[in-house]
Amino acid sequence: SGALVVNEETLAHLDELGSTPDFLERLVGVFVADGLSLLARMESAVAARNFGEFRAHLHAMKGSAASIGTEQLTRLCASLGKRTDAELRLQASGLVSQLTAEFEQGRAALERYVQDKRSKSAS
Repeated sequence: SGALVVNEETLAHLDELGSTPDFLERLVGVFVADGLSLLARMESAVAARNFGEFRAHLHAMKGSAASIGTEQLTRLCASLGKRTDAELRLQASGLVSQLTAEFEQGRAALERYVQDKRSKSAS
């Protein structure tokens, strides 16, 4: 069974924790803003061949991906985090584009979930 792009159980649980109806929506907004910022920083780190810094941002992204339930992104961050500097250097150009693609997939799934929820509560 392939990893879920987004774990809807996690999202439903977060939604229950929220004190306001738009709590999850705001959480998704923060995840997206943080993610875009981390991707930009990872790009700079990779360009500077600073893989320690790259890993620190990767770790931050993994934490935020895990907390919001984007499982494929969490798994990608975890697997990249295990690579050596030498391995990362070989893949440098592809690292951020791979992460960006996975992030955008997660973002789309999250935004779809929020839309669906909004249309359900409207009806």
